[in-house]
Amino acid sequence: MPGDWDGVEKAIDGQRRRLIENYAIYRDVSVYLDKSGYCCGRLDTHDGYVEVMFSLQASGSHNVAVWQVMPGIAEVNLLDSNGEFLTRFISFVDDPHMYPWYSLDAIGEPARYNEYHIGAVAVDLTVYDSEEEWDKAQEPGAISPPTGPRLVLSPYAFTLHDGRSKAEEASPIAMFKAVIKEIEVVTIHLTGIKWYKAIADCGFDVALALPIHISPAPHLGSVVDGEAFMTGTSGNWGPPVDQD
Repeated sequence: MPGDWDGVEKAIDGQRRRLIENYAIYRDVSVYLDKSGYCCGRLDTHDGYVEVMFSLQASGSHNVAVWQVMPGIAEVNLLDSNGEFLTRFISFVDDPHMYPWYSLDAIGEPARYNEYHIGAVAVDLTVYDSEEEWDKAQEPGAISPPTGPRLVLSPYAFTLHDGRSKAEEASPIAMFKAVIKEIEVVTIHLTGIKWYKAIADCGFDVALALPIHISPAPHLGSVVDGEAFMTGTSGNWGPPVDQD
């Protein structure tokens, strides 16, 4: 799915970017917000580190504590309404200036947000017609999650902490299982690329991006299972600019 959007970065007119310059470690951080809910951008640090970023705008309803493993790649700790830990995952973020960046041997206080946007972008997802069809497709003897097809499992959220991975190796790839609650076809304004934008329950609600050519076509009640990139944003950039 991200490959379908490579041309979006090249198509962005500088005047449509939101831009922050010379802030903390960053030479500049800039993003393009599309009305479809897609956001892409780029960060440049003063010491020459460059990262392309993307995210999905969602409902902004999550309580989180976030810190960066590398600029543009963060550990998101999902909390309940009382601030108790639920789960964690590694995520792309489109607003790196909104979170601290720590080395793995000196992790400090995270940034905290209670209206955070969480998304997932399909990498390799299989679509099942229903939870029943997903259940039938499981390998005999396989142990299904107690929540059924609702799971986010981020391997680097574990291997970064136990020493098996270095910070520069961190990836927002995750094992992803979810049930679709809402779905529509939307279009990226600059390129005309169409994609499925869904709200999916993976144990918590996220915005989910699926390629328009995925088969079978997803619908309300479909299950997706496979791998996805996780994304996050504080919503700092505000709403999209007028694109009409």
